[in-house]
Amino acid sequence: MPPRGDNVARARLQVDRRQRAEEAARELAGELETERGRQGMSYYEVATLCGMSPVHVRRTLVGEDRPRLARILAIADALGWKFKKVRL
Repeated sequence: MPPRGDNVARARLQVDRRQRAEEAARELAGELETERGRQGMSYYEVATLCGMSPVHVRRTLVGEDRPRLARILAIADALGWKFKKVRL
């Protein structure tokens, strides 16, 4: 059994990773909100294209909901954004 200190350090690392991932997702959602406005699309139009409710689209883009990757990717696709896997 690993020493207690190792478990605490591992737990802190997991929390830090989750926080960084959520921060990155919120930043991406903000960029998508800017793009939505640039394209002149309503939340309803985006929602129709990605199969979500307009409320979920708006709450995701303005940061009222915890960002979920599936929602962000669906919205990005509706706005014409494409992602590619890059290994650093």
